[in-house]
Amino acid sequence: MQNLDETKLSDIARFFGALSEPRRLKILQHLRVRPMKVGELAQVCESSVPNVSRHLAQMALQGLVKRKAQGVCAIYEVAHPSIDALCDLACRFP
Repeated sequence: MQNLDETKLSDIARFFGALSEPRRLKILQHLRVRPMKVGELAQVCESSVPNVSRHLAQMALQGLVKRKAQGVCAIYEVAHPSIDALCDLACRFP
């Protein structure tokens, strides 16, 4: 890692902080398979729609997921293929 200023280090810490919640990792796990609506995610994650929505909002702020409007609904998907690679790398550690 290159020499980073305090602002950039804080940004990176927030990014990894967004991944530190198991429910968010479960959401990402499902979004890696296919884009999904909040209600679908809530069902497969066995959580409430408001809870999943809050997690998705935090993940979107950090660039982990992106939201696409589809009529009155929103579809969420993994924001970038590098997120998949990062998750795969993390799975290699104990």
